[in-house]
Amino acid sequence: MSKDDKKAPKPVTVTDDHIQKLKTLSIENPGLSEFAASIGSGVVAPLKESAIRKSSHQAMMEQLNIQMAQILDQIKLLAEQVDDLKKRKEISEEIYLSKITFEPVVGNEYYLYYNNNEQKKFLSMISPDEWGNNAEHLRFIARVKLLGDKTWKVINEKDNNLIKKTFDDLF
Repeated sequence: MSKDDKKAPKPVTVTDDHIQKLKTLSIENPGLSEFAASIGSGVVAPLKESAIRKSSHQAMMEQLNIQMAQILDQIKLLAEQVDDLKKRKEISEEIYLSKITFEPVVGNEYYLYYNNNEQKKFLSMISPDEWGNNAEHLRFIARVKLLGDKTWKVINEKDNNLIKKTFDDLF
């Protein structure tokens, strides 16, 4: 072989596949290019579909879990509010069925008692400490407050437990 044969270009065979590939990589379609279409362009690498799906699935699951936790917290709060309303309803019914000889004022505290002699409940402005020796026939049930909606609320948890126990004992 001569020196000139080594320098001679090799013939290139261009197929239709090569032409199609060149068309997709041309500047006419820079969005389809796997390389930068101009000097200042950033590299555009195709993403794998499974990577996109996985990251989207993880983000979706995280957001759904957060939203479900928020809704569960709201449900718990609503359940607590329902329980509070049930307690207020029960005590309010007991008070309105008891003997009341005065007009209660919204926002004031009163005391519910059971009179063993008369076998009746009654509402009083007098606290258990103020009765002195005259209260032997009385059983203190609860300290209550009249709310603006005319329902009654037991003032503290100790009283709530006492009223349930007392009602169970009485009836």
